[in-house]
Parts: sequence; C-alpha cells; structure tokens
Amino acid sequence: MESIESLLKSWRNIAYNQFLGYKIISYGEGRCIVELPVTPNIIGPYNVVHAGVYYTMCEIATFIAAITAIPEDKVAVTADINISVMKSVSEGKLLVEAWVLKLGKRTCFMEARITDDSGQPVAAARASKMIISRPPRS
Repeated sequence: MESIESLLKSWRNIAYNQFLGYKIISYGEGRCIVELPVTPNIIGPYNVVHAGVYYTMCEIATFIAAITAIPEDKVAVTADINISVMKSVSEGKLLVEAWVLKLGKRTCFMEARITDDSGQPVAAARASKMIISRPPRS
C-alpha cells in the first residue's frame, strides 16, 4: 500500500500543484498546515487572490488532514465543502490549517481556516469527506 509520504511526494509532479506553489508545512493526527505564497499565478481580475484558490487550498489541506486519520487502505473524497471568504489578500503568504472534527466509519467532518501574514482570518471552510477504499494509482 502506498504510504502518505509517497502519495504527497508524487503530488509535487502534478502541474496544478506546481502552478499554485504551495508548501506542506506539517501533517499528522488528523491535522495539516499548508503555506501558499501570493504570486501573480493566483491573483484574479481585481488584483486579489481568486476565491477559487481558497477553495482549492482548503480542499488540499482537508484531504491531507483526513488521510492522516484513516487507515492506509482508505482515502477521503469530498462530499461537500462550503467556503466563506472574509477578507481580500493581494500580497504576502496564506496559511491554511485543516483538522478533523469527527471521524466516522464512512464520513469525516472537517474544518479549515486560512489566515494572512498577520494572522487575520481570510477564509473558513467546513467539509465532509466520504471514506472509501483507496483506488489503484496509475
């Protein structure tokens, strides 16, 4: 079975992840912290980070947090995610923290928070993930 470390290492080769340029700071025990520099790649038409980037980063962080809490032969796929954007950001770095609220046999309930360089809240998310058997990777 592929380990979490091996799975995350393989993500470095995915073009979308390279485009975003995020860095996984820490993960384990149902938690994850990811850092994202604000670059021209993620700036939208109004010179602020595109809201879709907030969604993506919460999706990534909740996935990593979930897979640290479930058996290695399982994977957590998003069933639902809701993001609230509280502040616009146009420079600096974003810190994305995600954690498991409740882990069941088939569902994992999660939260994520994005803050800016000064620690001010930028966005918050609630997600639920279905726990399924890990499909083979090609």
